[in-house]
Amino acid sequence: MSNGNQAGGSGDGKRKAVAALIGAALLGGGAYLWLAHKEKTAAPPGGGRVAAGGEYDALSAEQRRLVDDWTSRFSDAFGKKVSARQLYDDLPLSTKTTFYAVTHALSRTPLTGPGEQPLNLTALELVERLEQVAGSFPGKSGDKQFRIYAQVKPQARETLEKSREFSRQPDNTIYHKGYPICFRGATGTPSIQFSLSREGNFADIDVDYRSSTFPVMLVNGHLTASNSDVRAGDNDQRHNAHWQGLKNWWGGILGVPLYENGRIAEEVVGTQIAREPRLGKGTKPEAAVHDFLEAWLVEQKPGIALGYVSPRAYACMQLRNGEETDPGVARFRIFRALEAASKLAGKPAKASDAVIAVNYDGPRGEMLKHAFEREFSMYELREDLAAQLDCESRLHPEQADLKTARSTRFGGSIGATFRLQTSALRGETVATVWAEEDGTWKLVSYESGLDAAGGKPVGVRARPAEQEAPLPVIAGDPGMIRAAAAFFEELFVKKDARAAMARVSRRCLPCYNVYRAEAMPEAATPADAGRLLEERLQLLGQLAGEVKELGEALTAAEPHHAELKLVRHKQQAAFAIVSIPDSMGDAADCARLKRGVTPRFAAGAAGGYGKYYAASIRLRRAGDEGAVLWTVWRAEGGQWKIASYVVVTP
Repeated sequence: MSNGNQAGGSGDGKRKAVAALIGAALLGGGAYLWLAHKEKTAAPPGGGRVAAGGEYDALSAEQRRLVDDWTSRFSDAFGKKVSARQLYDDLPLSTKTTFYAVTHALSRTPLTGPGEQPLNLTALELVERLEQVAGSFPGKSGDKQFRIYAQVKPQARETLEKSREFSRQPDNTIYHKGYPICFRGATGTPSIQFSLSREGNFADIDVDYRSSTFPVMLVNGHLTASNSDVRAGDNDQRHNAHWQGLKNWWGGILGVPLYENGRIAEEVVGTQIAREPRLGKGTKPEAAVHDFLEAWLVEQKPGIALGYVSPRAYACMQLRNGEETDPGVARFRIFRALEAASKLAGKPAKASDAVIAVNYDGPRGEMLKHAFEREFSMYELREDLAAQLDCESRLHPEQADLKTARSTRFGGSIGATFRLQTSALRGETVATVWAEEDGTWKLVSYESGLDAAGGKPVGVRARPAEQEAPLPVIAGDPGMIRAAAAFFEELFVKKDARAAMARVSRRCLPCYNVYRAEAMPEAATPADAGRLLEERLQLLGQLAGEVKELGEALTAAEPHHAELKLVRHKQQAAFAIVSIPDSMGDAADCARLKRGVTPRFAAGAAGGYGKYYAASIRLRRAGDEGAVLWTVWRAEGGQWKIASYVVVTP
């Protein structure tokens, strides 16, 4: 159930299925993975333990139906009988949590038709069979992670069209390439998203836990990528508020699920908790990492190990667990988690008996030779990568240092990657980032619970997105092109939000309330909306940083959709312009959009072109994981103005 490619030969296929591409540093799902990678030592089949609640036997009959069918095809591919129980129990953590959460939400969504007439089936019953389950994967954008790919039943599209639980959306234009027909839950977030292939026989299905807010979503890659990861923040609580009965069995730290912590470390009075690294100043980074692992896993002295953990890493707990980062409480919680994890690991004689290294290759991390290569791999990180991996920056991206986020220099940060593995425990891959603080090396951020990719089942296969024809290229309206270029120039280069706001139509003002952040005030009048929207535009310009030209701030989001027409213009590397069907422009009308409730969109409701254009941007500092802003343009009194905008996330 993972997003890997089946090898050609039988033996080679087995080797690749059992061994490894271990997912690294996805960091809440949204930061950049630094690299395509490979693990030094393969995990033994069936090794380790399965967290209570995360095993095959805990699945419902409908969930087991899908797993059993997938296992049957997997067995046929290998020519050998494979146990569905063992195969499922050995799946990587994020693959398993993705399957569990998505299918649970589907199973708890009974469908009704017009007049609340029961359709006598759940959304899960629209799924015929699984093709893939994608957890966290290296180099993949947010719309290719934390979702299931499936063959759906022939009546799936018709059922979704008439179901009161789902509403037809404007077709996908940026994300979910190959699956343009979009349906979302009709009651707001959290919601299930069905993205269907054009023929309606295959689907990309995920759960969106958070709504898009403007403009911070454009820079916060963490939130956009982890939007569908049930493990991120309080997403499990959001899930249960809508679909009851989901059990969080995956919570853990540094690659170890703490499903057995019980009453461990209930009394810590008198326990020494170090504030500084044991080895002190002048220590090499590899020695610091090794001593941290020795103190934690071999000596089982988490208080000493905690001396290597910087307060900067406390934000990682909030990213993953949704917990506040009060320094005193966070430090105690990390202590308890480290202690519980060390007890689960047993009593290894040395660190190399407890952890194995994970190797990576890529342009933003240079491998370093060191004396503990069996325990962990070590890399010098490029500054932009280190900035993107920093938990505090991911939690508050608007406060991140722009110069560092754009830097391609190496130095200052070290990455150490490993996986816990003993005879009693098989943990998940963990990526840690280390930096010097007052002359000592400390762990400043981490991410764990990442995937190991196995083989892909033979059987149904979604239509490759590459089969889509390239968009036709047209000249477009010169006035619209000039207006869009001037708007972006005023906003991002000149930082003149008032001038930019003059290009916004009154019909756009209701969109402020639709996309406002929860902490922002609601606009009671159009005048309020205009003032507050101008403030948001001013913040957006600031988030992009000081730039001399648009290309330094923006990158065009490549659109795809059979009904779009790409407009040729001089700055198409910074922003894309497309001519859109009237039906899409009408669907984005701010007067039709309601906060937390998705509008129904009838395909073909309005035909023709020329009434609307749309321009898409992505902030360069957010990279490919940032959300995309579509501004929709319409002519008014001979001038092109922004009639609406849409924030698009994976």
